[in-house]
Amino acid sequence: MTDQELLLILQSAKPEKGLRKLYDYYPTVKRFITRNGGNASDAEDVFQEALLSLMEKVQSSWDK
Repeated sequence: MTDQELLLILQSAKPEKGLRKLYDYYPTVKRFITRNGGNASDAEDVFQEALLSLMEKVQSSWDK
């Protein structure tokens, strides 16, 4: 799936498929954070905040 395809899916009425794809990256993010002084809870927080920020940006660009 290309970045453009992912953005189109996230902009759709049912972005769940795109979000599931993004969650595939969670283990990598968690590993990076825990290796650099964070814990599993920090990793969850960072990942969730990143997804929320991305979805806000995707939705705002879609509304234009």
